[in-house]
Amino acid sequence: MRKIKSFVIIQVLFLALCFGYLYGEPQKIADEPGKEAAVLLVSDIHFDPFADGAAKELEKTDISGWSTVLESKKDGKFPEYGRDTNYSLLSSAIGEISRVSAGARCAIIGGDMICHNFEAKYSLSGCDAGLCPLFALKTIEFVSLMLKRAMPGIPVYYVTGNNDSDSGDYNIIPGGAMLGALSSVYDTVSTDKTASRDFKKGGYYELPFPVDDKSELIVLNDIFWHKKHKRADDARDAPGAAEMKWFAGELDAAAKNGKSVFVAMHIPPGIDAYLASKDRNCHGPDGFLDPVYNREFIGLIYGHREVVKSIFAGHTHFDDFRVFSDAGKPFATVSIIPSISPVHGNNPAFETALLESNGEIGDRTVYNLPGFGGKDAETNAKWALEYTFCGAYGCHDLSPANLYGVAESIVKNPDMFEKYITFYTAGNTLLSSIIKQQSRIYECAMTSGGFDEYAGCACSFK
Repeated sequence: MRKIKSFVIIQVLFLALCFGYLYGEPQKIADEPGKEAAVLLVSDIHFDPFADGAAKELEKTDISGWSTVLESKKDGKFPEYGRDTNYSLLSSAIGEISRVSAGARCAIIGGDMICHNFEAKYSLSGCDAGLCPLFALKTIEFVSLMLKRAMPGIPVYYVTGNNDSDSGDYNIIPGGAMLGALSSVYDTVSTDKTASRDFKKGGYYELPFPVDDKSELIVLNDIFWHKKHKRADDARDAPGAAEMKWFAGELDAAAKNGKSVFVAMHIPPGIDAYLASKDRNCHGPDGFLDPVYNREFIGLIYGHREVVKSIFAGHTHFDDFRVFSDAGKPFATVSIIPSISPVHGNNPAFETALLESNGEIGDRTVYNLPGFGGKDAETNAKWALEYTFCGAYGCHDLSPANLYGVAESIVKNPDMFEKYITFYTAGNTLLSSIIKQQSRIYECAMTSGGFDEYAGCACSFK
């Protein structure tokens, strides 16, 4: 994934009116059985086991002893912008996740548990040659263990990210050793024979979703659908094609059985605003996924629009959303979860979603580390409730129609766009001001399913 240069800034905290920004002491989730179901959403942790100079010792230590080793090495400082999560930040985030998750029905971890450039850092660390795949697995297992301890008794569903690999970025091997090992590490997968079988095969699976007795969660491994994934030349052998066929079958079965479906994936469908901002001549395609897979995915969602209630994704590191429509009728929403890692210049953040009894997202609440990049951030930065979505944008819930209305208001109202772009970076005002210079790209990306639709919105304004 991309890196943004380190930023040196003085953070400005935004004060709120009663239903606008909601800074203050983080609050626990209010989850009332039978009414709203609270789901904790965390993504792109990107823990860097090399950051504290403990890699050699960690390599020789069972994961049960990793915390002891890392505690002895940490200096209490958070990483700078442009770097991944060190142990100090991981510990801080885990503590806040534990606090906020009380009362949650479940948690979704949106992928990318380990740092960028893992193999290169391993090579430079002086660790034993040939053991990098095992160390990558141990790192993922350690992070999952910390999350499990932070949320005792709460089902945790893991998505596979492009960095969660023992053979290089975007190069997850179908049926490989990494997927086989993780199928035993992730409790929700290991305790279900069908989910375990599917995960071992391709990193995707389906399980009952504990928000009600009529819901199920489909977890996708859309790394197979990304342009950078190394696919088989024969499309019939491509793991992405096999997964798409499996996904279609799961949606058909859900429709037949009267089930509601929630989808979790690492890479969002639609337009990558960052990539589009680099496409000066609007040549495209500027999507996250391979265009063929993107069209097929959105087509399946449209064809099952009465079944699919919500889509959760990560990957971008920013707090964002997508809403797709057909002939002016919105039919699908994507909540893009912000990252714990500050490698892209964002403040660390995660969120919760309240799911209503009809399956719609009633609201989202985002928690961030607002003083992360400021003076004495290592000692003074505290997690805060940054905002609630409907409190900030004045919506009733996050149904496709309502979210499309929010997107329209962001485009038309400069004050609303100012909110959106501030929330986008979880409060890094300098980075927000830089991104703001290409506002049309980000506005058009919110509602564009593919490049042609995006080009009609953004490129005509060039």
